[in-house]
Amino acid sequence: LSSDSDSVVEKSFVELSIHGWLFDMMGLDHSPKYAINIHGGKSNRSSRLIEQIKSLPDNVRKRLTLENDENSYNVIDLLKVHQATGTPICWDSHHSVFNDGDIPPEVAQAATMETWPKGIKPLQHIANTEPGMENGSFTERRKHSDMIHYIPNCQLEQLRNDTIDVEVEAKLKNVSVFKMAKDFEIPL
Repeated sequence: LSSDSDSVVEKSFVELSIHGWLFDMMGLDHSPKYAINIHGGKSNRSSRLIEQIKSLPDNVRKRLTLENDENSYNVIDLLKVHQATGTPICWDSHHSVFNDGDIPPEVAQAATMETWPKGIKPLQHIANTEPGMENGSFTERRKHSDMIHYIPNCQLEQLRNDTIDVEVEAKLKNVSVFKMAKDFEIPL
């Protein structure tokens, strides 16, 4: 949505509209509870991103969530977009490791949780660097591991209290979810 290419933005609108239509056909509410989650796109283009979000059809805009990423938009950047559009922020703790905006995880998580409407659990993402790659290249460190072997304390507390929804981004999907729940004493 923040591209300087009009054709890229048009294609994004088509893609997002398909998601909105599909969610409508499924009978899902127009709310971020049924998130259409995207990254901000091209960096340093917040004004363009805001402009495009405001022009999205309701069935997309009301479900849209923005996720911080490791390159372009950290939590601080997205808070500015949220203030202008009301779009909730999905905090990705793994991406924050690479692009934290000079704020600690607890502050980033709390700030993003405040962007969600009352009555809807904030959506967050969890992923890890593959063990043994902690000192690898940027590309090696950002790759998702097979399992979840670390959860930031602030995210773990929210999971145990059942105050957030989390998407596990691990290569062994369901196996990693059950192992994470067992290893970290998280009720499913």
